[in-house]
Amino acid sequence: MIIQCPACAGRFSARQQRFAGKRISIRCSRCQHLFQVAVPPIPRRKILLAHQDSRICESVSQLLKANGFALHVSQDGAQTLQDLEAWQPDVLLLGVAMPGFLPFEIPQKIRGNPLLMRTKVILLASIFNQAAYRRRPDNLYGADDYVDEHLFSQELVNKIDRVMQQPEVLTNDDTSAG
Repeated sequence: MIIQCPACAGRFSARQQRFAGKRISIRCSRCQHLFQVAVPPIPRRKILLAHQDSRICESVSQLLKANGFALHVSQDGAQTLQDLEAWQPDVLLLGVAMPGFLPFEIPQKIRGNPLLMRTKVILLASIFNQAAYRRRPDNLYGADDYVDEHLFSQELVNKIDRVMQQPEVLTNDDTSAG
């Protein structure tokens, strides 16, 4: 976030995550003016975790809740579709081996639904072979990113933050308005 000194208009960068929801005092390095800034809280991101393995759901749930995310878990393909419509999450963490659908079907349905177009999709790859994966997959089937299950740690949280900062892709309907 960018903070501007009210006396000299000097601009400073501050990490919103560190000061979220707090009132901080800042001394301008240019004019030495002391001023206070109320840093707005970071809204909790809504995450829908769709995965067939209850152990993975439990470990990911603990990780995401500890990092301040609002979380809903679905372990069935049909239920995932219902939960997407009802809950409208910011991010869908989608297990690629979920029963009830193929991994590319859900991103297609999300991109075709105006209520869900802002929902980002991260695929959770269920197989990891360090010798086989030396680079990023060529096709994410409409998803925004992927993570291997063995990386369910701070890397998953970083990926969620990263996809939430990606610019939105405009559809033909969005571009024809101007």
